[in-house]
Amino acid sequence: MLCSDLQRSTDLISELDPEEAISRLEPALIAMRTAVRRNRGIVSKEGGDGLIALFGAPRADDNHAVMACHAGIELVRRIKLLEDPKLNVRVGIHSGYVVTHVIEADFSSIYEAGGPAVHLVKRFESAANAGQVLASESCHGLANGIVTFNALPPKRMEGFAAPVPCYEVVEISGLSRWRARSASVLSSFVGRNEQISQLERAAQAVGASGKIAAVVGTAGIGKSRMVHEFVTTLRQRDWQVIEAECNPLEQAAPYALLKRLVQGALQAEGTTLANYFGTSEEPAPSHAELWPAALNSVLDEPVGDPRWRNLEPLLRRRVIIDAVRSMLDQMVSSRPTVLLLEDLHWIDSQSETVIEALMSLAASRPLLVLLTWRTEYTPAWLEGLDVVRIWLRSLDAASANVLLDNLLGTAAELDTLKARILRHTGQIPLFIEEVARQLINRRAAGEERVSWDTLEIPPTVQGVIASRIDRLPKEEKAMLQLASVLGPRVSPHLLATMTELPLAQLQSRLWSLEILDFLEEARSSPAIEYVFAHDLIREVAYESILRSQREVLHRRTLTALEATSAGREEDVAEALCHHAVKAQDWTRADRYGHLAARKAFAKSAFRDATEYFKIAMDAVDKQPESMAREQRAIDLRIEARLSFVSLGSIEEWFGLGHDGEARSRKIGDEGRRLASIAIRAAALNFYGTPYEAIAVAEEAVALANQMNSARWLAFVEYGLGQSYFLAGRYRDAERHIAKATAMLTKAPENVPPGTTGSSLLVLCYMMNAVIHAWLGEFDEAEQCSEKSAVLAETSGRPYDMIAADYGRGIVLLMRGDLEDAESALDQALRCSRESEARLFGPLIMTALGNIYAQQGHPKRATEILLQAKHEADSLGHETSKVAVPAYLGAAYAQLGDVQHGLALLRACQASARQKGYAGIEALATSAEANILASQGGHMREEAMACLERTIAFTANLEALPLLGAAKETLARLLAASSPDR
Repeated sequence: MLCSDLQRSTDLISELDPEEAISRLEPALIAMRTAVRRNRGIVSKEGGDGLIALFGAPRADDNHAVMACHAGIELVRRIKLLEDPKLNVRVGIHSGYVVTHVIEADFSSIYEAGGPAVHLVKRFESAANAGQVLASESCHGLANGIVTFNALPPKRMEGFAAPVPCYEVVEISGLSRWRARSASVLSSFVGRNEQISQLERAAQAVGASGKIAAVVGTAGIGKSRMVHEFVTTLRQRDWQVIEAECNPLEQAAPYALLKRLVQGALQAEGTTLANYFGTSEEPAPSHAELWPAALNSVLDEPVGDPRWRNLEPLLRRRVIIDAVRSMLDQMVSSRPTVLLLEDLHWIDSQSETVIEALMSLAASRPLLVLLTWRTEYTPAWLEGLDVVRIWLRSLDAASANVLLDNLLGTAAELDTLKARILRHTGQIPLFIEEVARQLINRRAAGEERVSWDTLEIPPTVQGVIASRIDRLPKEEKAMLQLASVLGPRVSPHLLATMTELPLAQLQSRLWSLEILDFLEEARSSPAIEYVFAHDLIREVAYESILRSQREVLHRRTLTALEATSAGREEDVAEALCHHAVKAQDWTRADRYGHLAARKAFAKSAFRDATEYFKIAMDAVDKQPESMAREQRAIDLRIEARLSFVSLGSIEEWFGLGHDGEARSRKIGDEGRRLASIAIRAAALNFYGTPYEAIAVAEEAVALANQMNSARWLAFVEYGLGQSYFLAGRYRDAERHIAKATAMLTKAPENVPPGTTGSSLLVLCYMMNAVIHAWLGEFDEAEQCSEKSAVLAETSGRPYDMIAADYGRGIVLLMRGDLEDAESALDQALRCSRESEARLFGPLIMTALGNIYAQQGHPKRATEILLQAKHEADSLGHETSKVAVPAYLGAAYAQLGDVQHGLALLRACQASARQKGYAGIEALATSAEANILASQGGHMREEAMACLERTIAFTANLEALPLLGAAKETLARLLAASSPDR
């Protein structure tokens, strides 16, 4: 956008009548309009002393920032040419998103633009000095190189808290697009060996006659980079190089490309026009005497020959063609020459006629004509000529990865990010570079606050793609936009349902989009589907649709998808949910979100399940308030708990119960309140303290008994048993787990919604195995562990298998069978990571850390225990956060950092005592005693005192393995000290 305004214009016209005022300012306004329109802008709004102009709107153009800068410079120049010292103009330029719409008046229509960008460009205009063009950072980023800028100190602007970066537009640099880009650091050139070989063969074929080669591809595919890399090798072999590039701003300028070609030819020879005409002894062709005048006119030089001005227009063009052809003929006759003409999709019509005539030189001269253009343009004048056409496609995966390695580095942790970038960009070189550099720049500016995982559309790439889309015919653009609404995969059958187009017409449009590299056919049994060439195309096409229109299109898509998937909604539940949300149809978003969540949970895709449950719950909350809505909201939370449990989203799990309980109280629903309390109690075994967990679990058990709720009673008895275990009340824990086990064995169908009797029994047997192991009752522990394993293997659910393996590992660990314990826990950890069942993760890693320490591998123990701590912190897993230091302290002591280890263990004891984790307190006390005992005589007394406390404490808990170990250590100390006593 460009905003211009005459400074202090009110002072100029304050004493004039209306007609005089208009006459006074009109020359300046004419100058402004002319500058805008000559540079392909449109005047959006005009005032008495200034205007706002749009570039790249309503039709996108990737050169919009350069066009606006050209217009700004020309505008200031034209105002100065008026030679009125009282007319001083200020210009502001900004590149940003706007919404354009047509305003119809009685006799005309204008494009109006809206959005924050309009306000910002006005601020830049206000901040400019007289005769100055001030540009924003976004404009600078898009035009730098082609336009020369002067960086200014940031300026304070109304409505912005921080100073805004500003750049003064100084001049047009005169560099071609390629030269401007290559002036900065270029990335490595990769992956075009086959195409370079084709060009090399064409060059080798040049002898007495020449060859014509064309490199064709979409924007950003690397046409210019490849031909310039190749031309550099020819220049090193003493080839003469003549090059010219079409300019998008000069498509309406007659002979614009021809002018650049003549300038390039003279520069290549290091000579002037005078050396080519008037020196030949051969008979001059017709009108040869006018060739100098013809070439001077092409170069916009003064033409003194009056015969030129009087020449008939068609004959004048003929003379220009002959003059240029003769000049080039002389240049290319003596040595191999490459004539490089780039970006012919921007060629002006007059130059096109001349270039067509020049192609005949390749038939009889050692000339390689090398052309480039985008896929949407095909030169008709090449028909019938022998042209080597080289179509550039996306880089292969290996080359694209090499490019990313050079841009981002080769660290292994970046592999996932690189894969996402390649999918995002379709492996198009320019897009890869721009996305990678945007990430690098944002990380450099924001340090660690910006995630590597955040992929956006760089403005340069957005402009290129939007420009391509806007050049499509109206019908094909609408088809592409509709396809972007459908999603990453596009079904022709669904499109046909929505558009009601005849199949042949629909297929024709899809083929056109495929030829132009917007879509690709992806065969998937049993039907054909289309996918976008890369994610960026779909994102830009989707963003080009107004939000209000998107909602309508999503609603139409939802209806069509329901019609085509009747009876098999589960197969496309995710797509139905997506379109329902985008259409803001909250009833259907609830239905399909719930369906997708159940589908994901059945596959143990817990992360997806939680996201879809969130969508369903949010959709319910957006429906009108009613009793049915509240009941539905609570029921969703009850069912969703299992997905959050499995994923380890402990705080959200607790929140489901807390929110459900509040809603149940509000509507007076005791059954749902019981369910919500049960969920909250279960979460507190990981999220709170044993004191809190026992209090809420006892409330849940009492309420379940009071209501005679068979469905929830076994569940809450199990939860209460788990709470007692954490508190070190092992006999109470055993009693309540046994009650739950008996109920489930007798009536496995009496379980909460979303779970099964067998899965809950797996947990009961696992918990009983761990309790018996702590009590030293290893026969009973092994029996329970075996029952848990059999049930888990039968169900095949990853969560069940993790629980069973964890229980078996703990039993073996407590018994001292470290090797088999490690094997069982390794298997549990592997399954946990593969299935994203994160709840058990910190517990498993903590147990493995204990094993490694006992095996004499303290460094390995420390590493996995720190991982456990990190995972516990990220999950909010309070039990593990308290437990990890009990083992970490021992590992540090083994590494020689005894004081640090003791400090950790003593802090762990204090924390466990305060929160009610008696078992963990016993572990930490026992570990402290062992460290003290290992230090020898100077700590013997302290060690024995600590061991006596451990014996008393573990005896009270009936934790026989810990009790036996403490007694054995104490006996050893006493035996070692007996000679001294």
